[in-house]
Formats: sequence, C-alpha cells, structure tokens
Amino acid sequence: MNKVKIKTSYYAKAKELRENGYLVVGISIGTPRFCKLDAQLKELAPTRYMLSPQCSMDEYLRLYDENIKSQTADKIISKLESLAEERGCNKIALCCYEAPDKFCHRHLLSKFLRDNGYDVDEYKKETRVYSLF
Repeated sequence: MNKVKIKTSYYAKAKELRENGYLVVGISIGTPRFCKLDAQLKELAPTRYMLSPQCSMDEYLRLYDENIKSQTADKIISKLESLAEERGCNKIALCCYEAPDKFCHRHLLSKFLRDNGYDVDEYKKETRVYSLF
C-alpha cells in the first residue's frame, strides 16, 4: 500500500490536478510549454527510439517493460514517496501527453505498479466538498 496517493493523468489536467493538491510530475521526455511541472522523472519515460517510426509496438512494449522492471516497483514508489515528502505533499500525479483513452506508457506503468501491490490509477475529476461548519 502506498503512503502517498498516486494517480496518472495528462498535461492538459495539470492545473486541475494542482488545484486538487497534487504534485504534478512529468514522466515524458519533454513537456508542453503551457505546463509547469513540480518535478520530472525522465527515467519513467519512453526513449526517443521507442517513439520513433523504427520501433514497432511489440518492441516498444518489450523495451518499456524492461525499463520499469529494471527499476523495480518498490524503488519507483520509494522515489515518488520521497519526492512527495520533500515537497510536503501526499498526492502525486504522473503526467504525460496522451488523453486517458489513448495508448500511453503511463497506463503500462500504472499496471506494473498495481501488479506489484501498489494503488495507482487514472485521475478522475475530483469534486470538493465544502462545509459551513
């Protein structure tokens, strides 16, 4: 179980994520100009080769799988928890470019972490509950 709430999302949601108390962490090679990140973990991004036309989908899946398995789920979560602790935050959003309904490496990362016992899923709009008391 995570000490920190971890979601995946995409850069277009960065403002909403931040408004809902998330640390916005990029897991892509680059980032859009409109998006200010709190941190970036390029070691969780696909390589430029993986994004090139020379790389087949089967090769992409194999290479990304090798990359995240070499880092281990425990080490990835430990790094995220340390980052959150350093920033005084208890929620992290791992972001990249693709919308939730498009294929993306963040879905592979999320599945890998879930398969290893961690609670990580796609961010859905949160509604704030206000109390007058």
